[in-house]
Amino acid sequence: AGRDGVWNFSQAMNKIDKASLGVGTSGVAASFLDLLTQLHQVKEYSAISPTEFRDSITAKASYFADDDQHDCQEFLRVLLDALHDDLNRVKVKPPHVEEKDDDDEPEEQKAARLWQKQLSHSDSPVTDLFCGQLKSNVRCHSCSTVFTCYDAFMDLSLPIPAASPKPMSSSFTSPFKSFSRGDSCTLEDCLRAFTTEEELCGDEQYYCRKCKSHQSATKWLQINRFPKVLVLHLKRFSWTGMWSRNKLTTPVEFPQYNLDMVDFGSKEAIQPPLYNLFAISHHMGGLGGGHYTASCLNEGDGYWYDYNDQFVKKAAQTVSTSTASAYILFYVEAS
Repeated sequence: AGRDGVWNFSQAMNKIDKASLGVGTSGVAASFLDLLTQLHQVKEYSAISPTEFRDSITAKASYFADDDQHDCQEFLRVLLDALHDDLNRVKVKPPHVEEKDDDDEPEEQKAARLWQKQLSHSDSPVTDLFCGQLKSNVRCHSCSTVFTCYDAFMDLSLPIPAASPKPMSSSFTSPFKSFSRGDSCTLEDCLRAFTTEEELCGDEQYYCRKCKSHQSATKWLQINRFPKVLVLHLKRFSWTGMWSRNKLTTPVEFPQYNLDMVDFGSKEAIQPPLYNLFAISHHMGGLGGGHYTASCLNEGDGYWYDYNDQFVKKAAQTVSTSTASAYILFYVEAS
């Protein structure tokens, strides 16, 4: 089951022959395996400095080597990509074949074919857990034809919807600003904003291959295949110019149990599972001096734990589900 796959990921890593993670790999999976092993062996009330693991990441993405603040979603993507590359079961990838437009191909058949094409290149324990399939729809306003395409995803970046942002009070002038968009919103609001229709007009007109010209169109997204682990990134940061960046501090309310994604699936999608929350990445403070912490559920005792650098604190059997600090939400299939 997906839940067992998540909780027993370290055991699954331990079954991997470490020798196979040497030549031809980035070294990230091997160092991650070492880190997991150390975490299982560490004594109580002590901490581990993941120096070798960090070095393996910076060898792949050198911009993480400095001491500046970096985005944890970007770090997560680099980590998952590196783990996937090191653990990819596909050793010889098939040659690239250019996609041919076939507007008569049934959608279910098209989605299944492109999913199998994806797996023929990318198949690993990482994709087993995190990979889903997104469906993009575009309807031409001139001929009313709906064109679709399908792409794999490891996480979803959700906008935080609301009215015009109002700057929060600050005692100094900075290009890094925090905004509050109303009192609060829900995760469902964010998901609806992600899947809502978008008008493509003016300079953003869509090239319709049936009309053979650029036309105004409507675009919307749907989830066609749901992953075992659903990672939802709340888009709290945005650029408002070349040098100015904002952070949204709107509290977002999200369920701890039974997140239902049925309204956000395509009509071809298999019935989506219900999801339970098992981890949260928080961003505290502003962009000029922020700090990341985490809240994670321990399945062993059923309690949540707060992680803040080398400090770990046992919290409660429930977690705050309406917060302005939540940045990435991790959900797993309900068993």
